[in-house]
Amino acid sequence: KEYMRHQRRKLIYAVYDKAWRPIKLEFEPVRKWDEIKNTYPEIKRVKKLSMVEAIFEVRDASQSYFMPSIYEIEILEAKNIPESVKIDRIISYVEEFRLQLEKGEYGIVKGWLEKIEKVSGETRYQITLTYGPKYFEQVLKTINYFQK
Repeated sequence: KEYMRHQRRKLIYAVYDKAWRPIKLEFEPVRKWDEIKNTYPEIKRVKKLSMVEAIFEVRDASQSYFMPSIYEIEILEAKNIPESVKIDRIISYVEEFRLQLEKGEYGIVKGWLEKIEKVSGETRYQITLTYGPKYFEQVLKTINYFQK
């Protein structure tokens, strides 16, 4: 039920029923070539730290259409995340989590905390949802934060 509620609100699915049989469609948004920026040369190392959980507010979901999906967030509550670690985004390589949340919504995430070390010496942290170990434990969904 909950999964279907999240899927229904995404505007990337359609059914064309004017043919001899219904045809199901899924639209795959892609960036234009001039919108693609190669950030890999800036990254020195990505280190997977641990599985974490957090409640957050979405600040920007404009990149959630694409793969990977990127959500700029503000953490409101955290589990297994040291206070010194500041996380400002969720990045998802899992297709089911595209368009999962919109700007201003509250959500819960369970995924991998990653430390990103840049060539410049800058360090940032992100929560990543991906295929691999603990795939089925990962979560990204909306919640009504104020009805706890």
